[in-house]
Amino acid sequence: MFEGWSHWTWVSIAWAEVLLAYGGYLAYLGWRRRQLLRDDDARRIIERQAAGGRP
Repeated sequence: MFEGWSHWTWVSIAWAEVLLAYGGYLAYLGWRRRQLLRDDDARRIIERQAAGGRP
């Protein structure tokens, strides 16, 4: 099945995998950032409520 594929085909596939992995990593970092910001906001609200401030 792969006998007809040239070296450049394999190089192209490898670069596509690198780009796909990088895109997935950037998506993960975005998700993680949003999660950390949400957790930080929740912590600040809890601390304000504990101090007697308004939410």
